[in-house]
Amino acid sequence: MKISLRKANILQSSINDAINAIKVDTTIHINEFQSSVVEIAKGYQEYTNSTDKFTNLVNALYEIREKVGIENCTAGVTTLLVDIAKTEKFIQYFTKMSGETVRVEENVLIGKLDKIRARKDTQQIYGMTDTVVTSVLSQDDINLAKSKVAELKKLKQKLQDQLLELNIRTEIELSEQTVQTLQSVNIL
Repeated sequence: MKISLRKANILQSSINDAINAIKVDTTIHINEFQSSVVEIAKGYQEYTNSTDKFTNLVNALYEIREKVGIENCTAGVTTLLVDIAKTEKFIQYFTKMSGETVRVEENVLIGKLDKIRARKDTQQIYGMTDTVVTSVLSQDDINLAKSKVAELKKLKQKLQDQLLELNIRTEIELSEQTVQTLQSVNIL
């Protein structure tokens, strides 16, 4: 049976849910009217059934995971994921830069620094400092960062569209054992 990478991702989630739902009880309670041999045999059978189910589901999960990994590399999904992650980092950086303040105008900066230089030590007023704080970024730098963010967001959307297409178009083949296992627990 062939399934898309997108369907494989959904199956993996469902398989993990089924694995987590398996309850294994290795302790039984026997009263004086029950046969210990029969009750232990029943409990042991439940244990082996749970273990078999667990084993089959884990094998199915990792078969799918392995095949998805191979197809991700072959089809270029892995490269697209790297490109998307890198683009997101650039978006974060330039978004931060686009929100920074504009540097103080040169004539204002010179005036403030001259005022500090002209002050006598005895004239220092509470709260005044001997420095002027300014950004190093011009309005053009901030505008460039904003346009870079817009450009990067378009690129990210394009990459995500390509990724979605690959995830739908690319398929893996499930083994008969995996198909039977997933059908037995109503996942397929």
